[in-house]
Amino acid sequence: MEPVQIDQKWPRWEGSATLDQSGVAVLVAAHGLDVAEPWLTHSVADLARRQDLVVVCGSDKPHAEHLAPYALTTRLREKLPRRPVLISDHPDAGRHEFATIANLLDDGAVTVAATLAADPLPVAAHLARHLKTRTFLRLDRDGYRRIPSARARA
Repeated sequence: MEPVQIDQKWPRWEGSATLDQSGVAVLVAAHGLDVAEPWLTHSVADLARRQDLVVVCGSDKPHAEHLAPYALTTRLREKLPRRPVLISDHPDAGRHEFATIANLLDDGAVTVAATLAADPLPVAAHLARHLKTRTFLRLDRDGYRRIPSARARA
């Protein structure tokens, strides 16, 4: 994966990753990453200020890690007070859920999609295809990384 560096003290999206025509980015939160950590929330909020954004968080444990998307949603609402931040449960439910997420984006919402899957990458890849975007990133402890389009199709 191609790294897209972020600065933990002053988070911003840097590197060669650019928007495609869709104007939407799908960001996958790496498994086990606490997306409610302040520096990660700052980074996601900064990205959301620049473009339409869907964040996909996965968990195979419905009670513990599955709460992280709700914490992220709350923190993003504080950082993006003029932009609605909504959570969509279980985006792997099918095309109806994907259509709902697309409608939320059309209304200017930042969407945090929570899925009960240990690996959210396949769900995020299907969502990126549905949204017709090639701006497909993974967030881990080192920052954002562009996911190659060949892997996104897998």
